[in-house]
Amino acid sequence: MGTTWTMFKSYEIGRDIEWPGGDIIRYLEREDLYMGSGTAFHLAMIFEHFGVLLPVYDWTEPPKGKALDLIHPSYVLTAAESGLILLRTDKNPQVKAGYSAVDDEPLEPLFNDEHLQRHSVEQLNHELQSYLEKILLLSGNGHYLVRSFE
Repeated sequence: MGTTWTMFKSYEIGRDIEWPGGDIIRYLEREDLYMGSGTAFHLAMIFEHFGVLLPVYDWTEPPKGKALDLIHPSYVLTAAESGLILLRTDKNPQVKAGYSAVDDEPLEPLFNDEHLQRHSVEQLNHELQSYLEKILLLSGNGHYLVRSFE
């Protein structure tokens, strides 16, 4: 099972005649990042480790206020750079547990035994680095990043 993260320069929220559910989010100048659920989980952990909690949106259910709560691309860029350094320094780095706002939270390995039974640490590490490099490039060009429910 997979998911899609979307990077975009701007967005519109409005009606779409082809979508019967009402308003939708249209991402402009978009680039979709398709990945497995495990990869998405690990990427989110890396961003959270560096203090960036990426927003989650379903394009078919925009917020009532018609404004997305976004993280500035410069913060995403900094976290992606830090994540790349971390992964290049250590194949299975210690990171904060997901959604931890506590600074003294004990660290845990990014990849646990369950993940390592299916893939090598090198494969998992390499896959995350390739996504972070793509995110780094697009964030550097001013693209925002959101996670999706898909």
